[in-house]
Amino acid sequence: MGPTCRGKASRSDSGGLLGDTPVLCDVPPIADAGLICRRLADGRAAANVPHIVRYHSPTGFEWGYGGSGPAELAMNAMAALLRPDGTHMDRVYGDCVVSNDAARLHQDFKWVFIAPMPYAGGIVRIEDINEWIARKLAHIT
Repeated sequence: MGPTCRGKASRSDSGGLLGDTPVLCDVPPIADAGLICRRLADGRAAANVPHIVRYHSPTGFEWGYGGSGPAELAMNAMAALLRPDGTHMDRVYGDCVVSNDAARLHQDFKWVFIAPMPYAGGIVRIEDINEWIARKLAHIT
């Protein structure tokens, strides 16, 4: 995550960084526990990842299918875990910089972990995510 996005994340609250996707503040962040998703009482999707990178879905995160909301969650999850390294390989989405690896892996991450998630939500353990990332990067580098 680049400095612009990091600044946005530091201003987030439990109501959601940009007012559309609530951030779960009662659980550890994705880097510590993995991806945690749950439905709020009003039916909104909430996760332990702030909605910083806006690329696929202006209305926020979703899961349980292969659309733009799940792609947005996947992009933000990968951006939180795979930081840009300041090289020409980093990619710009709006005013956010994400690593080339995050950009390349987010759609596959969506199909493997987010699209099959039940409507109520679920947990993808950090160990499973890290193992998956290592396998994917070994095949594309």
